[in-house]
Amino acid sequence: METIMKTHETPLRAVGYFAHLNKNCTIGQYENEVMKGDYNKENILVMKTIEVDFVTYRGLQETLLHDVDVWDKIGGHEIDPAAEKLNPELFKEIETTNAFWELSKEAIEFYRANALTLCVEVICKDKKNYGDDQKFYVNTEGFGYARYVGLSQERFDWLMFQEANQLLDNEKNTTDMEWEEYHPKLDKLRKLYNQKEVKY
Repeated sequence: METIMKTHETPLRAVGYFAHLNKNCTIGQYENEVMKGDYNKENILVMKTIEVDFVTYRGLQETLLHDVDVWDKIGGHEIDPAAEKLNPELFKEIETTNAFWELSKEAIEFYRANALTLCVEVICKDKKNYGDDQKFYVNTEGFGYARYVGLSQERFDWLMFQEANQLLDNEKNTTDMEWEEYHPKLDKLRKLYNQKEVKY
């Protein structure tokens, strides 16, 4: 199956879930970290989209620390142009300062709150058999490998849905000793998925 690569003249907007523990070799390691709650939710600019067959898709997911030409060393961060309306003075400071460490504390906080992550989007073309959640984002930070990897909103929702089902399945086996830690998480998942068909 042919690989489709498209560079976007106007970058696409998306949201990604990036684990705090980065530079992992496989997507499964990232998913485990995100499901622990150890992640940042980041606004993304998709600079390039790659659509591949499932075998190639899985291959990329299992070799994230390998140098791969398709990443094109795309990555890094930039401030959202829309942030200028929020605080023109801090926006100007960020745009005119040469080094990040020279920014004021207020400007650094403003930048972090309004930063966009530049990424390559990877999509499995065979959605019919493998679902819409087979998508992830790569921020190389200028390296040849997938230095930082983000889960798509669709994948994050699917993983949370699976955990919700597992927690609900296990509810009858929960003891009073475990409930203090267990209940808040279960309640949160129920609220997240109150519009979905969760198995009870």
